[in-house]
Amino acid sequence: MSQYFSNDNSVKNKNLVVNFKFFDKEISLESNYGVFSKDRLDQGSNIFIRYLLTLNIDGKVLDYGSGIGVIGITLNLFFPKLDVTYCDVNFRCLDLNKQNLKKYKLKGNVISDNELDLINDNNFDFIFLNSPIRSGKENIYNMYRKAQRLLKLNGEFYIVIRKDKGMLSHKAFLETIFKEVTIVYKEKGYFVLKMVNK
Repeated sequence: MSQYFSNDNSVKNKNLVVNFKFFDKEISLESNYGVFSKDRLDQGSNIFIRYLLTLNIDGKVLDYGSGIGVIGITLNLFFPKLDVTYCDVNFRCLDLNKQNLKKYKLKGNVISDNELDLINDNNFDFIFLNSPIRSGKENIYNMYRKAQRLLKLNGEFYIVIRKDKGMLSHKAFLETIFKEVTIVYKEKGYFVLKMVNK
């Protein structure tokens, strides 16, 4: 079976739409088969975004594992001055990400995971990740290592992860690469963790 974190040209191609709302903003993003949560806003992203909208976010942002752009585009609509980079391994996601940026007349740098490796260290003020559990723990841990490399000094890395999907072991690993790891929010079994690059 094809997975959203891989590229499979045989996956059905059918235009879909993901509709959701935060506060007074109704958002409608183009989607398709072969992407994560193809026809709805997943609960983890919903909880994550609602928490992130309480923060004072500015500067350079990485929407890591961006999918169709749900997190980065929503944040950019609320914080118009953000400089957002979107990164995913799935080429269909990258194409949809570009379509959705164009739809909302937003600027943004859309790159593949390989291109992310070419970005200089200490580049981003904020990095956000809805941890792609099905891609495997070692892959996710590698993403955490990359996030630490890419964060500016005192930059902030946030993830959302369910407790029953290994939150405690992920937190323990994050504590080996970040000096500051804090659970900042929890709801319905989902935990938001904040890491600061000291």
